[in-house]
Amino acid sequence: MDRELLRLAERTATRLRKSGLAAGTVQIKIRRADFTTFTRQQSLNPPSNNTDQICGLARKLLHAWLATNSGARIRLLGVGGSKLAPAEQADLFTSDAVHDTSIIDVTVDEIREKFGSRSVGRAKTLDR
Repeated sequence: MDRELLRLAERTATRLRKSGLAAGTVQIKIRRADFTTFTRQQSLNPPSNNTDQICGLARKLLHAWLATNSGARIRLLGVGGSKLAPAEQADLFTSDAVHDTSIIDVTVDEIREKFGSRSVGRAKTLDR
């Protein structure tokens, strides 16, 4: 599930960056086999469109839900963002590692724009 969650978070973050937006809240949707649907959300401060941040928070939300619903059969999983705000440029004088990964996100976006959406991807999303 973590692999699929990363794929979904990456797609959400890419759409946010393409629109010049950042999400102030990350949300996940979980639908069980009996079609019961659950949503969980948590705020991001400051708002972000960074893939690693969105995925990390989505993973935290999913694992918290799984801890109380162990053995649940899941038929649908989704990752989204809300409380959208214009994306801000990172502070040049901070050495926060989060800003470094956004360079990777931008580079991957540029490669996909030029060569197609399947041209490059994260190793964690590959089927083994």
